[in-house]
Amino acid sequence: MISTRRNQQSSHIASGMVALILLSILATGCNYPPPATVEPSPVVDLPAPTEIPEEPSPEPTALPPAEIIPVDATWNRYVNPMLGFEMLVPATMVHGHAGCYWNEANGDHSYRPQAGLVPVTIFESGDRVYFTSETFSILTDETEEDGRHYYAGCEGIINSLERVQNREFPNVFWEIISRPIASDADLLLLVHDVYGEACGLGELVPVEGEDYLGVRVESDGLPMEDSSCVMNYMYRFFYHPELGRAVTWALGQAATFYADVNYAEEPYDMQMLESFQFIGD
Repeated sequence: MISTRRNQQSSHIASGMVALILLSILATGCNYPPPATVEPSPVVDLPAPTEIPEEPSPEPTALPPAEIIPVDATWNRYVNPMLGFEMLVPATMVHGHAGCYWNEANGDHSYRPQAGLVPVTIFESGDRVYFTSETFSILTDETEEDGRHYYAGCEGIINSLERVQNREFPNVFWEIISRPIASDADLLLLVHDVYGEACGLGELVPVEGEDYLGVRVESDGLPMEDSSCVMNYMYRFFYHPELGRAVTWALGQAATFYADVNYAEEPYDMQMLESFQFIGD
């Protein structure tokens, strides 16, 4: 019994000491150091971001304008990078209305046209180039006697693009049309525009010694008096698939560029045709 009591007393003493320690802690509290004051960082003005200029898109390289390059006293070379071809063009040509003369033979009393050499000029318009005479003459002051026409005047004319496009008599010329071509449909459209809606796209044939093709225009097959696609004249129609371009023009039923007024020399037409070449990348 004594031993048990002593143990109980020891337990009470220990519990009391623990209580005293807890009270001491609660009384004094935990003294942590106050938090340090943090000064704000100064505001620094940052430089504006450098703008990187955009690289300008490269502009397409402009093709040079057409040139007329003298070759000799007879020939010039016409070079047109925009329309993709070049060929020889004579410096002069015979024109049946180069001038006029006064005629009184056999009772005549009128100016009449006179053939002669005139300079060749070149007009350009869109996809077309015209080789024609720089000048010609027209008869004026017309009267009529017994069914015959007489002219009291003669006027020299400086040719113009408008006169050529309006087919004003007595103009003679080649009208060369050049277009980019991406398909047979484009070729057919060119046929329709130049030779008529009733004309068709014919066979594509190799041109001897060249890397381009000849294009044939098909008539509608009707008799001439009923046809809307009369092909009774010469023409040239060339197509270069790699360059994607076609060039065509009507030659007519006879030569256009005669070399001399007596018509003794070969016309220039064939040499012009043989000199034709496509140009391009």
